[in-house]
Amino acid sequence: MSRGDKKQAIPEITITPDLTLPKVFVQSAHRYGDHKVAMREKEYGIWHAITWSEYLAKVKAIALGLVDLGLERGDKVVLIGDNRPEGLWAEMAALCAGAAAVWVYQDSLIDEVQFIVDHSDAKFVIGEGQ
Repeated sequence: MSRGDKKQAIPEITITPDLTLPKVFVQSAHRYGDHKVAMREKEYGIWHAITWSEYLAKVKAIALGLVDLGLERGDKVVLIGDNRPEGLWAEMAALCAGAAAVWVYQDSLIDEVQFIVDHSDAKFVIGEGQ
């Protein structure tokens, strides 16, 4: 059987009013653990696999750090950077901590970034690069 022939059962998710993206994320991380790859990143031409357990550990560390720095439920976190795993970790961490994530395009002009930061009521800005 080739790799493309494998059929995987999709787990049932019951949609309820209290279902949130962080809950689905944590359920998936516990279900798949180190047995499944959550995402891959290509760095210097080499693909690196990130398991669901690793993804959850990164998100927990960032979320706890943000909460320790004063992030509270309902706060906003501005994110700016490349489309990389670290950005997804930070976004999910904000959501898991009860905050809203506000993405800014990495190639936005400084005036656009300033406008979004000023009008988003963000308590934190997480950025990558310059």
